[in-house]
Amino acid sequence: MTNRVVDYCGFAVRFIGLGYLVLWPLSRPDPLGLASFCRSGAFWRAARFLCHWPQFVTLTPGLHLIGIMCLGWLAIWVVWRQAVRFRRAHAARANAALALSTRAAVPMRPAFVAPLPKIKPRSQFGLRGGPRGRSDSGIVLPAATAKMPAQQD
Repeated sequence: MTNRVVDYCGFAVRFIGLGYLVLWPLSRPDPLGLASFCRSGAFWRAARFLCHWPQFVTLTPGLHLIGIMCLGWLAIWVVWRQAVRFRRAHAARANAALALSTRAAVPMRPAFVAPLPKIKPRSQFGLRGGPRGRSDSGIVLPAATAKMPAQQD
């Protein structure tokens, strides 16, 4: 079992990294670096919005630093998870190949299964060898109450 605090902190860092990835283009006046392209006059009408991108959000340098660190950790985490998945898949394929080669090398005999014992079928419905009488509950009454007269139906 892993530590929940570490899991929650990792999730928060990854979430902040993704949030910064979304906010970063909105916090720059020229996010795509098209300023030199726009000044050359070689732009068409559709690229006018890209050349004059409005700055929607202003982030402080501290928030930029935190966002860049979280984004870097997110990139490292993604690479690490892909490596773990690759290693697990490679190990599973190796184990399957090993199991297949050992199964092909040694012929398997079926396991011995003992035959089931023969039981005489029932001749009547109910419990076998159980108490027969008015009550099949198995409760034994004391001798004084056992001599009560039988009720007539």
